Amino acid sequence: MLVLALMLLNIYPVQVVRTQMQEAAYEDMMTGAINLATNLAQGPTTLGRMKSDEFDEILDVFEVAQSRRVLILDSNGLVIHDNVQATWFIGRLALFPEVYSALEGYDSFSNSYSDQTFEARSAAPIVRDGVVEGVVFMYKNNMANVELLAQIRSDMMNVTYGGLLLFVVLAVFFNVYLGSRFRRLLGGIDAMGRGDYDYQIEMGGSDELSEIAGRFNDLSKKLQRTEAVRRQFVSDASHELKTPLASIKLLSDSIGQNAQIRESDMREFVQDIGQEIQRLIRISEHLLSLTRLDSVPERRREKLDLGLGVQKCAELLRGSCQHYRVTLAVEDPGACFVSGTEDSLFHIVFNLMENAIKYNRPGGHVWVSMEALDADTVCLTVRDDGIGIPGDELSKIFDRFYRVDKTRSRETGGTGLGLSIVREWAENLGGRIEVESRYGRGTAFRVCLPAWREEEPV
Repeated sequence: MLVLALMLLNIYPVQVVRTQMQEAAYEDMMTGAINLATNLAQGPTTLGRMKSDEFDEILDVFEVAQSRRVLILDSNGLVIHDNVQATWFIGRLALFPEVYSALEGYDSFSNSYSDQTFEARSAAPIVRDGVVEGVVFMYKNNMANVELLAQIRSDMMNVTYGGLLLFVVLAVFFNVYLGSRFRRLLGGIDAMGRGDYDYQIEMGGSDELSEIAGRFNDLSKKLQRTEAVRRQFVSDASHELKTPLASIKLLSDSIGQNAQIRESDMREFVQDIGQEIQRLIRISEHLLSLTRLDSVPERRREKLDLGLGVQKCAELLRGSCQHYRVTLAVEDPGACFVSGTEDSLFHIVFNLMENAIKYNRPGGHVWVSMEALDADTVCLTVRDDGIGIPGDELSKIFDRFYRVDKTRSRETGGTGLGLSIVREWAENLGGRIEVESRYGRGTAFRVCLPAWREEEPV
């Protein structure tokens, strides 16, 4: 394609200049021949009576003899005057096609071009009283035009060779420089396809390929962090599931290996196995909840009464309040609506209230309040005067499987997933969660969720 374009570039300008030269020659030669023929036809003397010097005077007046050969012919096509004074040509026939056309009463022009010459010929009839009395024939060989066209062609060839050379240089450059950069990108893609998320593409410069490499490296880092979190999650989940399973295995082995076990001991072992099974169920439910958050697309939002959701959770936790001897107080905010789903709201409210009850002290209190922060935000606050959280632990409490007091968590059946679920559900709804705590004095969790707007579709 490039070679074809360079060939056209080489041919087209020369053709354009050549056409312009031909048009200029036609204008010059035909105008001169017609003007001279008209003057001779209107003169008082017929061609047969005119002398050579009279022809020369007329040619000098019209200045048509300069750089041209001019022949005057009679009605038979015989030369009666030649401006170059070639007497041997006088009286001879001028057998040119342009002359024949002029003898028939037509103006005629032709030209020819070669590497050695640029010829132009024109002929015009001399018409007196409606009769062709003779012909004016002009001939011109323009070597200057030949040299000009040759120079233009030479220049175009130089441009063509220069373009081809530049193309070769650029092709080598792109193949060596850009090719290596593309190979780096492909290498990074292949490495990521193999699961090597640590791979980073080294790409200097500030072009689009460098920007692509930078974004690839950012994606690689994100995938690396995600993979690390996934592996840690699998490891933690396996560990959390392994502990109750090991307890169940130990208890069941004790029952199976002791043929003389007392009925009271048997019941105690079975009760312990039941408790461990409950722990497995809670862990499985929390893991399923997190899995749904990670994989299920966002569902259609609903208009939810936050106060009603809090009251339902309070009813479900009434037994826990009695078991841990904690007083639960719920403030009635009136109409307080949020935008979300029933599952998301239940997980947020229930987990926060359950944690505040479990991680309290006997005789402690839990206060639940709600308020519209502004037209777009509704906040739920769950505050207790329980054991609190050490300051250096606050940044970790939302990590999956993290527990501040592992011993107490196992006693209360905690999985270390509740707060992770709360945060991820809140963020999934477009909200946020905040925490304030004083160790030994109590903790307050505040969740801010999008308020329901009446223009939202139900």
